[in-house]
Amino acid sequence: MSEKKVVRSSVAIALGIICIVLAVGLVGAFAYYVNNENNTISSLTSQISQLSSNVTYLQNQVTYLGARAQTYIHSQLLQNSPTNITANNNTSGWILNWTPTTDVRIVRIQVWMGNPDNVTWEGDTYVTIGEPSSPSNSSSYTDAIQLLVHYQFDSHAPSPIPHQLMFDLTPGFKVTLGQTINVWRAFVNTEPYNVAAGDVQVIIYYENT
Repeated sequence: MSEKKVVRSSVAIALGIICIVLAVGLVGAFAYYVNNENNTISSLTSQISQLSSNVTYLQNQVTYLGARAQTYIHSQLLQNSPTNITANNNTSGWILNWTPTTDVRIVRIQVWMGNPDNVTWEGDTYVTIGEPSSPSNSSSYTDAIQLLVHYQFDSHAPSPIPHQLMFDLTPGFKVTLGQTINVWRAFVNTEPYNVAAGDVQVIIYYENT
């Protein structure tokens, strides 16, 4: 009889241990599940926050690009005709100017200089705000007198093709009401005969500010 009681006690103890182990395992599994779910929720929350930031950024980009698309680019053409330049001589000076009627932002400037056929020549074109006493001298420029672009031509071989260059001034060079944009041109005729040359075109692309 006592042996049966001992067996029953051992079985009860074993079952108790098994229940405890199962309970501990269940608690551990539940804790792991809860922790994993919390990590998943945290990750999803972070992803949602990042996506929200991306949406805000893209909305701002759309707004900015829409405003830029509505900005109209104007152009102003300045040009002069060829002049007679005697043999082995040169001509230089201020030839063109433009005074905007409102504040503008210059974004590009295109300089074009005609090239007389069968003539070897040299030359320069300066586009400035105000009139420096010597466009090629950097000390002639101040806060009020500034250089926008300089296009230089050196010892070109005879060719009928005009020379031109586009200068990109993005994001823009502001010119305020009352300031004047001036064009200075030099043309050197290295031939032993007179030529009709020195014609210049300057196209100013700008936005109203």
